[in-house]
Amino acid sequence: MTGCGVLSRRLLTALGAAVLLATAGCGTEYVAGTPAGAEAEPAGGTAEERSEPEDGFDECSLAEPSELAESLDVEAMYVTARSTLELNNGSQQVSCTYGPDDVPGVQGLVMNTVVDTDPERFFAPFDKYEQRLEIDQLGERAELVAYRIQGGTTRFIEIRAIDGDRGIFVFYAYSDNGRLRQLEAEPIRTIIGTALERLPHELTIPDGTPEGGCADIDLEAAADVAGGELVRARSVVSDDGAMNCQFSGGGAAVEVTVVTDPDLTEQHAVPADAITHPDLGDGALMKITEGGTLDARVNFSDHLVTVAVIYGDAAGEVTEPRPDDVELVRSIAESVGEQD
Repeated sequence: MTGCGVLSRRLLTALGAAVLLATAGCGTEYVAGTPAGAEAEPAGGTAEERSEPEDGFDECSLAEPSELAESLDVEAMYVTARSTLELNNGSQQVSCTYGPDDVPGVQGLVMNTVVDTDPERFFAPFDKYEQRLEIDQLGERAELVAYRIQGGTTRFIEIRAIDGDRGIFVFYAYSDNGRLRQLEAEPIRTIIGTALERLPHELTIPDGTPEGGCADIDLEAAADVAGGELVRARSVVSDDGAMNCQFSGGGAAVEVTVVTDPDLTEQHAVPADAITHPDLGDGALMKITEGGTLDARVNFSDHLVTVAVIYGDAAGEVTEPRPDDVELVRSIAESVGEQD
């Protein structure tokens, strides 16, 4: 869940997506490793100049779900989340998340596009890793790291490749007993190389408009609490009421996910002994993570609502949920949590 896997490590900031259903267990020790076959013969990956649509860059245009399914050797892949963020280093990042199930919020592979960057800023997140594998002939520079979280069965691979002032950052999560397996050298080169070839030399990130139930969220109230103007919106919605909504701007971001899948709802619901706010839905857990972000989960009888907030500078330092945070989560849960 976001509380122990993603947000506690500020992956939301790093990836540009508050992926709800991270499959790792909690922990802090990272064990580095190299995916099998990572030193295979290089494949091409030189970026070609392409024009972008008149309405701006589509963050999911660099990898088609069917192409990813073939590269990852799974039956299908689906777009499960979209996001856009202003990174702390001044760059802009947009992300498209894919998963093996058509369930908004589920994470498998995240394709991040970073613009207005340079090698020093782009590769800085890899400085904490002792083992970094260089990958030849992918953009101007490409590196890979692999690790797992202590006590968890999920493993992670991160690949960064830069071309000019634009970078591609892929985050991939897999487990030995899951449908997504270890990512080998050939699909790595195919996925990254294709993305670089399709990446426009100049691109415009559109603000976007919330869709479906995401449009019911009070963005003015959310912006006041988050401490930033939430001018950009991304949505992934399904017919059964599930959705993933992300809003960002001014250094702040709010992400909301509604889980309707029965198994996932049961698996990630807040246990009775962990409820901090019994008056929210059927009981909720709200906390501020070690990274200073808000992590909230609200139980309902047959579904789950999560809210994650990255605070902008205008919000000041937040060390515990404030009354305004509680009311924001209450308002969001009431607007998107009612199911027919």
